[in-house]
Amino acid sequence: MKRRLKMSASQMETANLCLARWGFERILERFEPESDNPNDPAVLGSFIHKQVETWQRGGPEPTHGAARALMKYAPAPGIASCEVPISYELGSGPYKGFIDLAYSEDVAGNPLPLGETYDVVLMDWKTCGDIYKAKKVDELLQNLAVNIYTMEAWLAGAMSVTCRWVYVERTHPFRTKEVVFVSSKAKVSQRMAEIDARARELQSIYALGMDPNQLEKNRSACFAYGRPCYQRSVCTKPKSANVGFMVMNTSEEDMSVVSQARSVMMPPAVPNVPEIQIPEPSSVPQLDEEIPDVPDVEEPAAPAAPEPPVSQSKAAQDIDRKFKLLFTDEPESGYVNPPEAPVAAVATPEELAAIQGIEPVDPLDKMSMKELKEKLKELGMTNPKPLTIANVRAAIKEAVARRDALLEEASNPEPSRPIVETVSTDRFEQLEKFLRNTSALGNLNVTVVVNVNLEK
Repeated sequence: MKRRLKMSASQMETANLCLARWGFERILERFEPESDNPNDPAVLGSFIHKQVETWQRGGPEPTHGAARALMKYAPAPGIASCEVPISYELGSGPYKGFIDLAYSEDVAGNPLPLGETYDVVLMDWKTCGDIYKAKKVDELLQNLAVNIYTMEAWLAGAMSVTCRWVYVERTHPFRTKEVVFVSSKAKVSQRMAEIDARARELQSIYALGMDPNQLEKNRSACFAYGRPCYQRSVCTKPKSANVGFMVMNTSEEDMSVVSQARSVMMPPAVPNVPEIQIPEPSSVPQLDEEIPDVPDVEEPAAPAAPEPPVSQSKAAQDIDRKFKLLFTDEPESGYVNPPEAPVAAVATPEELAAIQGIEPVDPLDKMSMKELKEKLKELGMTNPKPLTIANVRAAIKEAVARRDALLEEASNPEPSRPIVETVSTDRFEQLEKFLRNTSALGNLNVTVVVNVNLEK
């Protein structure tokens, strides 16, 4: 049996992308040779990483535009540790990798050499072709590399782990974006349990030395990295059903191979539980004894549960969402009763933030200029002048407030009241477009009357 692989984030990403591609690289050791094209994304990304690493170790400053754009995010040279190796073992086997930059920090957030405090900061440089492809926090929290890297810090005894993932464009204008988030030990442990289960499957396939052409193929990944897959010359056309750990319509022979792969180096899914001996009751009637007849007792029929009221208005729907539903004590009916009075109000994000004493985060603050402009366009508004992020956010908030006011006015059962607003003539078209879009959303009847002072 072959020795166990050292799992890394890159090879597990390859396995998740295409299991056959991973098999050619790891089982047959058929790796793609390094390109000699300096503009190749992988070659250029390694060059940018190397320039920043050399500068951090006390060497000359970077000369490439992308590497120089990363300098403002890194601490002063000589403080952080570069290319910190990862080496630990979990149930599936060893893990390996390298963290681009790691350092400790004091209470004030000042960087210190790694190991001086238990508050650790991990940094990773990510080169990309377009800055809008940078991952968001929710995606990074599930990312393989993030969890494998942070697990090393938690196992080393860190009290807190802050992650700083910095994205930079490989070409001009070398735009950057920093994504900062705090790692949770409990969530990382839970995610690593899922990753380690997948690693066990890969270790089983590797130990059996399975034919990569019999593993699952993903034809849509042949050009995943912007160039043809290196394994295309040896990768045969997949059969009607691929063999792997995600298989469908396989034969019994193929399934036996899969079952054998699952059983290698993997504990049984259900532990062997000793059989429980149930003692025989002492008062059991013999065969010759008469068993008295027991009259049948009819169970009272459960009362029919009334149908829950249907919310007819938006206000009633909001109440249904605002308060939790109460369940009856009868498990047989399973009927859900609507609350007769507010009993368990669910706090809104703003109320929860006020209770916790923290300032709520405005979703508009997390949007880029491109996303803000698209949001403004959806609301039927034109770009303000001057075109700045602050002005665009203010215009969106104003448009949303106008829309909410009109929708509330439409849903109010009281007689409608006219909404009068004085605007300049140059903004009439903008206001008319906004009201027309709002009318379509709220099914309103809006009449616009404009008084134009010809003397002006």
